[in-house]
Amino acid sequence: MRKFYFLILAFVLAGSIPEIAFGEDVLAPVKKVYLNDGKVIECQMAWLDGARMICRKFGGNMTLPLPSVDFERTFPKYKKTEGETVLLVHPGPRYQDENIVISNVRMVRGSESQPKSSCFVVFEILNRGDPCEVRVVVSALDAQGKFMTQIDVASEKRLDTAESSILKRRLDSQGAALESQMITLKVSQVERSNVLETLVNGKKPGHGTVGAEGAQNRAREERIRFYKEAFLQERPLSP
Repeated sequence: MRKFYFLILAFVLAGSIPEIAFGEDVLAPVKKVYLNDGKVIECQMAWLDGARMICRKFGGNMTLPLPSVDFERTFPKYKKTEGETVLLVHPGPRYQDENIVISNVRMVRGSESQPKSSCFVVFEILNRGDPCEVRVVVSALDAQGKFMTQIDVASEKRLDTAESSILKRRLDSQGAALESQMITLKVSQVERSNVLETLVNGKKPGHGTVGAEGAQNRAREERIRFYKEAFLQERPLSP
């Protein structure tokens, strides 16, 4: 019986994690790389690493500069602005905490009609917590991993719960001057402000009832509490 309750509790806890937190990474590793000159490179695995793309092949790795990669064909789910050139992509796992998920952090250059110095830091952000404004600090690093400069990117408005958005910030004059030396980007700080708490003692501020999402959260919490108590009751006390 104890195992039965434990299994139920595990399933309930797993179901309580927001499904949207497991969103797809549109810049995930691939096995076929399309180049802007029309060539196609077959790989065991190819992945983005800062200012380059690495293709693992039998006999060794091949390194490609990002501007040579046709992103639209290599990553069909990645939607870029017409004429945009991808210069850097943050490698490794995305940033994620209990409230904020940040993914697909990259630096791009605008269309050819814009000045060469028109470089932007762009990323997708998802707010899983209470409605709030968000400020993200992205650090640019050189080939040795040393800090070069930071780019502050702020949301233009308050993000609602479960709302996703694309944040974008042009490099200032200092960042533009260092653009050619930047090798990778890293999310170094995330701040939330003007937080609008959606639940106070189980109720929305100023309202007598709880919204649908709040009711679902409370029901989920009640289920978890029930199964925890049942599990503890079934579990014999240690001698």
